[in-house]
Amino acid sequence: MQLSLETLTPLWTGDAEGKPNQLHESGLLGSLRWWYEVIARGFGCRVSDPTAEESGLRGQFDTKAYDDAIKSGLPQEALRRGLTPLCPVSYLFGATGWAHLFRLNVAEAPTTELHFRTVIPANRSWITKTFGGDKGNIDDLKVPFGKISLKLSFRGYERLYALQQLALILTFIQDYASIGAKPQHGFGQFCVTSWPNEIPDRSLQSGIKAMLGKRTENGWKSLDDSSKSDYNLRNFFSIDYIVPRGKLGPLMSVDNHVGSAGKNNEQKYIPCCLDLRYKGAAPISGMRQWLKYEKRWNEPELDILMGRTGKKGKEVKEGERRAGLVYFGMPYLRDKTYRLRIFGFAPPGLNVEGNDITPEMLVGLCNEYVASSL
Repeated sequence: MQLSLETLTPLWTGDAEGKPNQLHESGLLGSLRWWYEVIARGFGCRVSDPTAEESGLRGQFDTKAYDDAIKSGLPQEALRRGLTPLCPVSYLFGATGWAHLFRLNVAEAPTTELHFRTVIPANRSWITKTFGGDKGNIDDLKVPFGKISLKLSFRGYERLYALQQLALILTFIQDYASIGAKPQHGFGQFCVTSWPNEIPDRSLQSGIKAMLGKRTENGWKSLDDSSKSDYNLRNFFSIDYIVPRGKLGPLMSVDNHVGSAGKNNEQKYIPCCLDLRYKGAAPISGMRQWLKYEKRWNEPELDILMGRTGKKGKEVKEGERRAGLVYFGMPYLRDKTYRLRIFGFAPPGLNVEGNDITPEMLVGLCNEYVASSL
């Protein structure tokens, strides 16, 4: 069974060494699972952690309960008892003792040269060091971009349910988020161009209803302290903007290009997220800088929302590095218009000047920043 995607910005999955030169199934599956966890938490489902040391949190299939039911003459009850420790995510993607309901393989995934745009010399240095390694050169790196074909196969058990849940995840990511790694750099925007005909209903509402019905049917637990996370749909926000081409002019200049010269004139997408998210030049000041100087946020508050990394040659101590919770897509061209997606999560407990930072407040801040910059 085939599923076809078209990228709007390059994808990044990375291999064991972090190289992005091809599309890796493991990276796609990891991203699909991660977003399914976000959705499940948002609707009150406990999400098991396959890396947890405590077996009760890993969500493994209960072989003993299954065998005991069989021995007691309850074959119809046996599977439900075995599945009780699982959750919607481990049921679909697999757990100890329970195989995943589907497989995904990349049939075709063209690539293009990795490149970036920035007007800030410090950003250019950071890009070449971070992505170019010891060589400080990214000219020979490629990333998946173009028409991608995926092959789906199934266990033969719960086939339609698995298809429906995949449609739920992919539709959500397509419409509100991004797939793969490095969303903070704008990778991972796509649209599905060809769905399998067997999916009866691809709506988000139908997929969520089926997921919650399966939770009730198998007696899966509700959200509790053991599975709390910043990455919860209830903390999520997403906004799409139309960006006038003229506002991107400096970022489209060949002088501000980083990477292979073959991408000097690329206009389908503008990989300029460091300038948009972190630090740019007026009028695009970078959202972190804008929050700092226009909204007077302090550094600890900024670190929680926008992430914390080493500054001015100083490395962050072990355990103090923090990923940002606000992601900027690359502006991409569609229907002769540039579009920009900003999405992310409001961190629970973050309070700035007496105001709790909610998803609604972040939408307001993003609107104000984009209006002043783009």
